[in-house]
Amino acid sequence: MRRTQLRLFALFITALTFTFGASSQTKPHPTFKVNLAPELSSEPLSGRLLIMMTNRPGPVEKITPSYGPDAHYVWVTAKEVYGLTTKQSVELDPDDLAYPEKFSSAPAGNYKIQAVLDVN
Repeated sequence: MRRTQLRLFALFITALTFTFGASSQTKPHPTFKVNLAPELSSEPLSGRLLIMMTNRPGPVEKITPSYGPDAHYVWVTAKEVYGLTTKQSVELDPDDLAYPEKFSSAPAGNYKIQAVLDVN
């Protein structure tokens, strides 16, 4: 049942698009605020919140990390989450723990974002 919730959570927060400050002199420091949809769980959830970001062109149903020469097409950040309920949100600084680099070092452009909760 928890794996089903994981998939539903991933679908709930699918690809958001945002733009890193191409027009400003200083790069913005991105942060994310993630909420749990009430229809996904009536119980608190714990696990690792993963946020993946890509600037690959075209539609993307699922963002997956890459390694080797393709590593810079997908950025990944994570945070341990304990007892997440629908009445609270989780804030995540994508520069605290990131691969292959801090999100703030990504070049200016449009990005697709996906959040997934890998439940315990």
